[in-house]
Amino acid sequence: SVPVMLGVTDKKLVLGENGAIDPVVGPEGIKIISMGNLGKQGDIVTWYSDTRRGATEEFITHVNYGECDFLIVDLPPGTSADTVNSMLFIPDMTGVVFITVPSEVSQGVASRAANLCQTAKVQGLGIIENMSGYVCRSCHHRSELYSSGGGDKLSRDTGVPLIGRLPVDGYIGRACDEGNPFVRAYPESPG
Repeated sequence: SVPVMLGVTDKKLVLGENGAIDPVVGPEGIKIISMGNLGKQGDIVTWYSDTRRGATEEFITHVNYGECDFLIVDLPPGTSADTVNSMLFIPDMTGVVFITVPSEVSQGVASRAANLCQTAKVQGLGIIENMSGYVCRSCHHRSELYSSGGGDKLSRDTGVPLIGRLPVDGYIGRACDEGNPFVRAYPESPG
């Protein structure tokens, strides 16, 4: 999905001079490593434990990232093998940002991930509450679509600070489908 959202589906990953992978460079100079830049759009990739672990290791440790301000690894929710493997392959990880939505189910998953990170001595840098209300583009009134306060509750339960709330915005889908980063396409949006 990332190559679609950043408009780089036409670019492919290649091996660099030293045998490591050169990332695809997207908007704003963002370096991207994604299975979406290896095969054709719509290819089905099914990986099981060792293959998945090997791919995680390859994408984290054998890539020519160069100097980075941030390395963002988008992981499935919770305490999956991907989470554990990422912590193994990035031993000097600065920390983790947890994403939740206002529901208690999502908070439970994020809380388990926070506990895993705490056990592994990886710092929780912050919590983002996604789908946190809706802000009308016309009148700027904020409405809660779901329950509210999930990010605050998770912060209290884990001791990790709540650093932001992202409201639902119908233009996010449009920007993603167009391959235009949302923050560039709609900079005036509260999101």
